[in-house]
Amino acid sequence: MARKWGQPVVSMPGKPRLPKALPDKTSLYEIAVEEGRRALDSQFTQLDSIRQRTVQYLAFVGAATAFLVGTAMRGTQGARPDIFLVFAGVGALTVIISLMLTWSILTASKRWWWPVSRFKWDASVSPRLLNSWIHPEVGPKPTDADFLQALANQYDDMIETNDGILEAIRRRYRWFLGFGFIQLCVWIMLIGWFG
Repeated sequence: MARKWGQPVVSMPGKPRLPKALPDKTSLYEIAVEEGRRALDSQFTQLDSIRQRTVQYLAFVGAATAFLVGTAMRGTQGARPDIFLVFAGVGALTVIISLMLTWSILTASKRWWWPVSRFKWDASVSPRLLNSWIHPEVGPKPTDADFLQALANQYDDMIETNDGILEAIRRRYRWFLGFGFIQLCVWIMLIGWFG
């Protein structure tokens, strides 16, 4: 039945149209590998950004704390009251904690007390994967699609590992900001009370 001018187009029920040729697996795995590389680059950029902000904030808090400590110490000549010593101890403790958090952020390890970096941002091919692809021990030689699939899986594993580490580093960064703020507040209070 022919459609008359001005009538809406009604779709015919039936099978959906499929593309004439489906892409081969190799090109799909190439896309997956490129996306994996982009994700790893993005994670490294996030880590680098957190590290830079940490160093900048540490420099600011360190300079401000040095000034505030000098001012607070000058303001209390002779014997200092016990409350001054308590707050000075709290201020010193926050400095130590801030330095430990800075160290753990800059080393990018899962455990803050272990300095070895576990962040796998390097998007290079595993030698084991490459050797198994070039020299298969059993069976026929793997295809390019097999290799790209294995590489995409390796990138996925790296991304998953890095996500956990990045979340731990973000959490430490928030703690670092908090302790830096507390540190400044303690020394400002000492100046206000005893300065």
